Amino acid sequence: MASLADRLVDVLASVAAAVKDARRGYAGGGPPVGWQLSPLGVLSVGTGMNTTAGRIYLHAIDVPIEAEWDAISYGITTARVAGTTVALTAAMYASDAAGWIDLASGPVIGPVVLADTSTGNKVATVTPVRLKPGRYWTATLYTYASAPTTHVAMSCDSNNAQGIPRPTSQPPSGGAIRGYYLAGPYSSIGAIEGNPTMNVSGNTDVPVLGLRRSA
Repeated sequence: MASLADRLVDVLASVAAAVKDARRGYAGGGPPVGWQLSPLGVLSVGTGMNTTAGRIYLHAIDVPIEAEWDAISYGITTARVAGTTVALTAAMYASDAAGWIDLASGPVIGPVVLADTSTGNKVATVTPVRLKPGRYWTATLYTYASAPTTHVAMSCDSNNAQGIPRPTSQPPSGGAIRGYYLAGPYSSIGAIEGNPTMNVSGNTDVPVLGLRRSA
């Protein structure tokens, strides 16, 4: 039988965990199953997306607890019309030991094709992946052989205050930033060698992607 002191230790540990979750904006150990986890530091969302083919747009997202995730959530505000060999794809990368994006190891989730010919809030299911707490990076790539007559537009970050530390080899943010992009051009989202420069993105360039918790 546990002593009163042991039970008190357990209670205090539970209270400490609850306080930690509350500070993150969650109750009971992170977002509930079936709920979405949003990217880091998004202050407002607008309609946009840079339609330059072959750029990979990146946004930081913090996973607060070890959990399983089974879908990428996103919003289509303008449906794509026509175009040839068009693909809107998404994935997620982990961070390296320094907290910067680990491109060389390839995505830990995806890539997955996003439906873009109708509007609305959508989810693209992926093989469930269990992630440890830490900083991750959502990635979006738009490619086409011939341009659509109407380009897709997505829910994008229109104001951001990430304040993410960066290696000295990467561009300064000048304060608040919305995200980054790799100029490429790239034909797919995968392992990227050579430590390419991450450019600071413009307003409403970077799609806001979320993660759905499954367990």
